[in-house]
Amino acid sequence: GKMEQYSPDGTSVSSVSYCADGNVYIGTGSDNIEKLDSSTLSQQDVYSGHSNSPNSIIYGDDGYIYSGASDNEIHKIDPSTMTQELAYSEHSDIVEVVEYGSDGYLYSGSWYNEVHKIDPSTMSKQSSYTGHSDSLFSMEFADNGYLYTGSTGAEIHKLGTGWSPEPDLEGQVVAC
Repeated sequence: GKMEQYSPDGTSVSSVSYCADGNVYIGTGSDNIEKLDSSTLSQQDVYSGHSNSPNSIIYGDDGYIYSGASDNEIHKIDPSTMTQELAYSEHSDIVEVVEYGSDGYLYSGSWYNEVHKIDPSTMSKQSSYTGHSDSLFSMEFADNGYLYTGSTGAEIHKLGTGWSPEPDLEGQVVAC
């Protein structure tokens, strides 16, 4: 098939996400999120609410776009209007990764070695996990219900299925 190409104006691409709405969303070095038609890669709309580069963009099961950025924030964005609904600013350093859990909560990892569990309806912190020794750069939910998180400290942590607002998240180092 034919290859399509899109280049944001004079900037880098910091994240790419194909979402359930059929569009591609890219985070750019100019601090924007661009909504692209997945067939033609033509720009459909732009979100410019972050003050620094978006590092992670996901499409939540609730139909919203969530973006974690170098401005230490996570924004909840309505993809039909590309406007911010709510923001989360409890991280004290760069938000590198965001995941939407099968339990309906949002999970984020920062350069401050923390995983936050967030209620996406209110964008309020429910709990946090601080067991990593260095910046978080990767996380993934597995079919077994566990959240696996990776850091620059050469660690992978397996976070348990007992996510609840009361206790801190429990973690286990599974590889070094």
